[in-house]
Amino acid sequence: MMSYFNKCEKIIPSIEFDAESPVPLHYQLSTGIEEYLRKHRFTAGSILISERAFAEYLKLSRNTIRKAYIRLQEDGVIERKSNGRNVYITEQFEESYVQESYPTIGLVLPDKMSWLISNRKLEVLDYVSGVIDTAGEFGFAATIIPLPPVDEPPTKLQDWFDDMRGHLSGLIYLGDREGEYHDKAFQVMLAETSIPQVFVGGKSQLEHVGSVTVDAVSGMALAIEHLLELQHKNIGLIFKKVPKRRYLQLQSFHRYNDAVEALNKCNVEVCPEFVINDFKDIASLEKQITKMLQLKNRPTVFLCYNDWVAMQVIEICKKLNLRVPQDISIIGYDDNHLAAEFNPPLTTIKHPRYLLGKNAVKMIAESRRLHVPVTQLNKVLQTNLIIRNCTASKIENLAAIMTR
Repeated sequence: MMSYFNKCEKIIPSIEFDAESPVPLHYQLSTGIEEYLRKHRFTAGSILISERAFAEYLKLSRNTIRKAYIRLQEDGVIERKSNGRNVYITEQFEESYVQESYPTIGLVLPDKMSWLISNRKLEVLDYVSGVIDTAGEFGFAATIIPLPPVDEPPTKLQDWFDDMRGHLSGLIYLGDREGEYHDKAFQVMLAETSIPQVFVGGKSQLEHVGSVTVDAVSGMALAIEHLLELQHKNIGLIFKKVPKRRYLQLQSFHRYNDAVEALNKCNVEVCPEFVINDFKDIASLEKQITKMLQLKNRPTVFLCYNDWVAMQVIEICKKLNLRVPQDISIIGYDDNHLAAEFNPPLTTIKHPRYLLGKNAVKMIAESRRLHVPVTQLNKVLQTNLIIRNCTASKIENLAAIMTR
């Protein structure tokens, strides 16, 4: 069986003992080792530090360590294989703590659920629904991880996670709190290697954290093919820059490059004059769009970073006396909860949020069932185009419309 630890790394239990205690030292050690292994929920097959190395590490006699290891073997906690060199955690011991409580998947949100709902970040609920619905299918409970304050001291953070870890069968991240290097609570969780972890909607930079992502290029290519059928060739791009992260990089970081790749795939040239790659606020966005639409050869459609940006672009176009889609077409990305009800209903590339959450749970379940690192099970899902009323055939005389 494979461990989530690097097989070259041997477990060195962190335990406390009292040389002056009437309790035999080897008994203190065996009890402390078992408690440490149970608390950290190491998988069967993980390798414990050798007797000799542990004796040197603790500055105790090897005979004392040997007695502790013999007691752990008798209790079914550890075992020696045929060559006798390494000491492994047994399947029996792993099963003993797996069955202690209902197996639970921890769900890490970028903010408190109450804040997300009150601020209408309803798309998060699609991810959460995918996780919770699927967790039950595989015999897991799902719980939202209550994150500590950002400024919590490191020692308290480790205690917080140690108390929680024993109840977890896996972790799923739906985002993180702001900061290039991720806050300290995330660093503590991400350092854990004994349970499978999956980042949803982005790519992990860590070897032990899996990813479930989407093929955004495929959906954008469908959007561009749709526009070409409507005779659009001057395709404008309106995107925002996303901060670079050290460990968990949101896939939207690459969305502009995905759009360029999709255009190239459809043999459409990217015109630099038709590109807005970032904007500070709505006023600056309006200024850039107005300038772009005053070009002699101008875009007849805008492909936008997400639905929220697309909706802002529609409102700006209305201020410029442009009708959508009669005068100019708009395409968003996400298919958020407002897209179908917007005026006009938004044509958009659907980001499969529910399926992303669902597949994250499947990855954890398969990782545990097959005893393989979760990173061997990374998933990439397809995106699709949802055509509504924001796209129509190209308008030839846009200049006349701008002056009417």
